Amino acid sequence: MTDPPFPDDRALGDFAYKVAEASLSLVPLAGGPLAVLLGTILAPPLEKRRIQFLNDLARKVESLAGNVAAFQPEALAENEQFLSAVVATAQIADRTHVAEKREALRNAALNAAVTVWPDETFLLFLRLVDELLPSEVRVLRFLRNPGQWWAAQGRTRTTALDTNGAALFTAAFPERSPYETRKIWVRLTDRDLADPPPTMGDSVSYDRVYAGFATSLGSRFLRFISDPPRR
Repeated sequence: MTDPPFPDDRALGDFAYKVAEASLSLVPLAGGPLAVLLGTILAPPLEKRRIQFLNDLARKVESLAGNVAAFQPEALAENEQFLSAVVATAQIADRTHVAEKREALRNAALNAAVTVWPDETFLLFLRLVDELLPSEVRVLRFLRNPGQWWAAQGRTRTTALDTNGAALFTAAFPERSPYETRKIWVRLTDRDLADPPPTMGDSVSYDRVYAGFATSLGSRFLRFISDPPRR
């Protein structure tokens, strides 16, 4: 049996667990049953999450290495941005079981290997991939390219929406109330990821809708968490 790509040796270190363990040692009466609980119940599943995430990342790197020079082991070992991204995304992955977010974290680490991001942008995007809800990312993907979003659902330009804000929100996410969709959109606007949404009664032209509503920052963030280029 071959060893996993990232064996259970804590090569990257489980920083969060070590900090929690050290903190407990400073709390009176916390070194007994609570320490045992951490060591015997919490540590194994946390370690399992870390290993699963790193193995998934390693498999993806291996699939890309033949076509993309940036994913060759020698290049990755010298890529400080990639190494920082792996450590950061692995720590975030420890805190979530949601597959959609874990996939975004994996893609963020991969894209750190192939694109040089300004330091502040890089750190901002790592914070966003941690903080944004999956529902917020889905709305942002719609806002970047509504036509592509509807095409993926087999819907045509002429039947996608009527001409007001409420109809737009309903057409985009019929499973959710238009008020909730607009609230999510507003949160994205507050982060400078999307243009301000129309009100429920505002008229919205087809041309305006199909031009998209994501800002430049929002579009770049989506590239950061999407599958990296294969060449």
